[in-house]
Amino acid sequence: MSLHSFGSVLGGSRTLVSLRLVVDNVLERLHAEFGQLLQVMSLETDENRKHLLLSYFHSARQQLLRLVAIVTWSPKSKALMECVDHGKVLDVARQHAQMLDAAAAELFQAHMRRQPDFCPMFDVHTALEVLST
Repeated sequence: MSLHSFGSVLGGSRTLVSLRLVVDNVLERLHAEFGQLLQVMSLETDENRKHLLLSYFHSARQQLLRLVAIVTWSPKSKALMECVDHGKVLDVARQHAQMLDAAAAELFQAHMRRQPDFCPMFDVHTALEVLST
């Protein structure tokens, strides 16, 4: 693993998105999907309408449950944001990853330098015993 592979994942603090923007986007998307569904439903049979409505409401329910989880979690996130902003947690993690990468590279280079010095140690005594029997 190289130094460059950590840069994209641990690139420092990211921009924040307001909770209001997230809620607005989810609700606008649900409204637009419902409008498209109403247009499509006029051409469908009764059974297909029921199936389309069921799948839409199932999808909308999942999205709204995720939104509730985010809204419920958001007051707790203030402490986390303080840690990220003040301690630059991602920057420290990137530095640690770079140090680990450098240490692994040094260990590999040391192994490659010492490898020619090693010679195989054959067990001659046991080999003679096996051959003599």
